[in-house]
Amino acid sequence: MDFIPVFLFYFSPEECVLGNFFNSKFQTDSIPYETLIMNTKLALKSESRNEIKKSTFSTYFTSLMEDCQSCISQALDLIINILSDTDIQMSSVVEYINDAVSLLVMLSDFIKTVIESVSMTCQRMKIFPKATADIILKIFMHCKDSEYLYGPYLNKVEKELKDLFRSCHELQLTYLMIMEKHFVFDITEKEDVDTLTDALDINLKIGDIVQTLDVKTMAEQWKAFIAICEKYSNTLIEKNVYNNSINILSEMIENNIKTALERDQEDKVIVRSLKVASFSIKILLKISFIFKHASFNNHDGMFNLIVLIYSNNKAFLEVDSEKSSQFLQLMNSNVSQPADLLLKQLLTDIKFCNYLLDYDMRKLQSEDKLVGYILIIIAMIKSTLHRDDNLCLPKHKLIRLIYNVFQHCHSCMNIGLKFPTEENTYLTQGLYEHLLIHFVAFATTLNSEAFTVLETNMTDAILGSDCMAALFSTNTWSLLARVMPSHLLLSQLISLCKIYQELEKITLFSHSPQKVHLSYTIGCLFEAMQNGDKLKIYKLFNVTDEKYYDLWTSLQIRNLPEYLQFDVEGFLIEKLKTQLRKISTTEDSGEVEKMIKIMNLTATCSINNNLIDCVLKGWEKACLKNNLDTISELSKETLWYLNYINSLTSFTVSIENHENLQSIYIIKILHVIAEVVKGGNTELKLTVINNVCNIIPLEISDANKFTVESLLIHALKYLSKDTQDVVKFKLFSTLRGCIGSHNLHRLVKVISKDDMRDVWNTFMKHGVLKRSNNWKEQLLTIKDYKYRHKCLESNMPDSKPEAMKKTCSGNFELADIDSLFENDSDQELPVHKKLKLNPNEADAIISRLENDVSLLCKVKHIFTSEQKTRIESLYDQLRNICD
Repeated sequence: MDFIPVFLFYFSPEECVLGNFFNSKFQTDSIPYETLIMNTKLALKSESRNEIKKSTFSTYFTSLMEDCQSCISQALDLIINILSDTDIQMSSVVEYINDAVSLLVMLSDFIKTVIESVSMTCQRMKIFPKATADIILKIFMHCKDSEYLYGPYLNKVEKELKDLFRSCHELQLTYLMIMEKHFVFDITEKEDVDTLTDALDINLKIGDIVQTLDVKTMAEQWKAFIAICEKYSNTLIEKNVYNNSINILSEMIENNIKTALERDQEDKVIVRSLKVASFSIKILLKISFIFKHASFNNHDGMFNLIVLIYSNNKAFLEVDSEKSSQFLQLMNSNVSQPADLLLKQLLTDIKFCNYLLDYDMRKLQSEDKLVGYILIIIAMIKSTLHRDDNLCLPKHKLIRLIYNVFQHCHSCMNIGLKFPTEENTYLTQGLYEHLLIHFVAFATTLNSEAFTVLETNMTDAILGSDCMAALFSTNTWSLLARVMPSHLLLSQLISLCKIYQELEKITLFSHSPQKVHLSYTIGCLFEAMQNGDKLKIYKLFNVTDEKYYDLWTSLQIRNLPEYLQFDVEGFLIEKLKTQLRKISTTEDSGEVEKMIKIMNLTATCSINNNLIDCVLKGWEKACLKNNLDTISELSKETLWYLNYINSLTSFTVSIENHENLQSIYIIKILHVIAEVVKGGNTELKLTVINNVCNIIPLEISDANKFTVESLLIHALKYLSKDTQDVVKFKLFSTLRGCIGSHNLHRLVKVISKDDMRDVWNTFMKHGVLKRSNNWKEQLLTIKDYKYRHKCLESNMPDSKPEAMKKTCSGNFELADIDSLFENDSDQELPVHKKLKLNPNEADAIISRLENDVSLLCKVKHIFTSEQKTRIESLYDQLRNICD
């Protein structure tokens, strides 16, 4: 203890400040800790007031701050060294902690004294911003790591550590107050600007550390940080402050969200984590506003954060986790709602908007993130609907983005997400409907240029190979048709009709998904038209002309004005009757094809008794029992028969609710359908399911009631036990549409006994045949599959197979469909019979070959070398045939 007075005797205060000596060879590192801490406290307590008045105070202040830094660093290092020893002296640890506490208190008082006495500028006190921040950072880091550092000894120093945190918090408040309101940076000096940015970097680290210690301390730190950024925003806008802030805050928010989502997490931890995340998002909102016009903002961190937040929305968490409603409400109020405001702010930044619109979705490896991205797109659409002039969203780019999404979202659209509707929170809608509703509202705000882009994308999607995009386009167009101007609607429909006419010349089009989507769109547009425009379409495409039969099947006769509809229906019914008689007396396959076209068209008429008679005759003609000589030649894959049944089922649907449909007629229809279900293939079963389910709600009160129910049960049992899940799924989906019928419950009880009961109950509750934890994984396994239509394959059966010609003999009648497939096995046919070809069959093969060559010519520019080699080989084979 005698050493200190002697030490001070040799060096005056002007020469010695806390162990750093002016114009001397001595350095702080050479001074023992005990000497350094004592001299530092002495200088802070008694000598500083005298030094403030001197011209050398800035040098004195710098040395004093350096020694404070050194004292704190040495004290913390000594504590760690003691704790790492085998023989731990806790008294020494407590002494070093108390040294740090007293030094922090004295330093805080000293700084307050300085600010009251002199002006604090970076030019004079350059060390202050970084040195003080460094001291605060080290203390808070020590407090944060205390559980790890002290281990079982933590309870012995609990009081001292609390004092350490409080004294550091007090210094922090003093420091932040001075930095925000008193400390002056000359922004014209590069050295001052560099000091400011370095200090802000340290403060960012402090903000990250304190969020784990105390929420109030964190709030004070970040509020002051924001204030400093606002004060010097013009200077900092070209610095890296924004990107550094995003990195720190994004990681904070992500960690807190993940902590809250952990299974079996404590309620208090959940609440704290979500509160911290909420505050951090609000800080991000302010930082994004301050640095919106920065020229080199890195948007990756912000984008990943927004995707993460939107991926963990209420709808997704309800499906993907077992969180309580209270948790979901907390997540929504603390995270989702602030994130909506943040995204709205970001959408006023043209650079961030372009980043979103040009983002490569292949980088979104996780399906969860893709859901988040789609919800971001919906949020972007919502923003455009508010007509905010500050938004920087090019609408034509947004349209293209939405259509680009569909090729990646087949699985996420089917995982069962449910979103509350805008007007009634008790009603829910799926992700597909959620996107569709907002997109249609968005489409109504487009100008002519953007709407042209939309029309192009809808048309391309309908004629493309992505079923999700095509379905979305048909739904969008049908909804828009109800509100768009009549002249625009007429123009669009005429264009689509002409496209249809061109495509129907292609043989494969009649069996393509493109026809389904295009036909549905044409029908919806025609239905929404005014009668005057419908008359124009009627005159442009004459319904009595056979070449327009397929087109009018899409337009639908029932959509015509009543005064036109009556005459057209009369003409078609007579045409149908005539054709029914013809196919009973001719072997011409072309007449059967005409019959199919007329049935498809007549099915779009309004219901009357004449149609009922035609339907019954159609089902009678569907059986071949009385033509035993042709049964052995018929295959269940014969395309013409499937087409006929398909047309007949559509025809039947149009009359099933008619009041004059007697029970005896229903029995006749059900008898044939039940046998088709029993012996038919998957395609036939899928075709007749609608007919079976449409009969269930019918009220039958006469003596035939039991017979009808028996036939229904017979058909439903076979369908529900089918080995193909697609059949069961179609059946249950259609049955769910009959929920209002009291007959359904009774029938389901009969067919859903034993193993089927669980399947039915699962489907009714979850919309899937089998509820399993890996449903989402199953969808993800097919995420990267590339879909293509069978109709584009070269080995597709010809639409007019020779088998059809040979089986369309005189009496096209049968009462029992069983015999249709009795001799259907390939093994029962001698091999040589299958290989025999007559000249007509050779013509059919050549026709198919010609058609395939035409298709190849259209895609010749994309052939690979391997494909070219195969084509050359085929060419040689054909040459050999001719030779």
